[in-house]
Amino acid sequence: MNSLTDTKRRMELIQSENTKKLHGSPLVKNQVRGPKHINVDIQSAINKASNAAEVLSIIQAQTNNIQHPFVFGKALKKCDPLKDWKIAEKIMQITFESKITCDLVHCNTFLNLMAKADKPYIAMKYFDKMVSKYEITP
Repeated sequence: MNSLTDTKRRMELIQSENTKKLHGSPLVKNQVRGPKHINVDIQSAINKASNAAEVLSIIQAQTNNIQHPFVFGKALKKCDPLKDWKIAEKIMQITFESKITCDLVHCNTFLNLMAKADKPYIAMKYFDKMVSKYEITP
């Protein structure tokens, strides 16, 4: 029983040390933060948007400031519950024209939206672009 308590204490100490390292250690200080911490102001505006047209206007106004495909993906995901597939396609078109390189997750989000919208021809059009432009393979 004593060894179990000792093991628990050691684990807590290790977790505590790891937490300290993540929050200020010089070894981790310059670590790139995750995409949720990039363009927080733009992501917040997308979250607050009440309709897809508002999401599109945010993306159009901020395209040159967006630093990660996650932000475009968030805009696409916002179109899903709003059921505005035309706006989702416009956002995808803006993404392709931007300086951001689409990643697999972003592309998959769009393809899933087009599948829900029963728009296979649009999905295939962008799928071909994803393969040719970004070399994303199925």
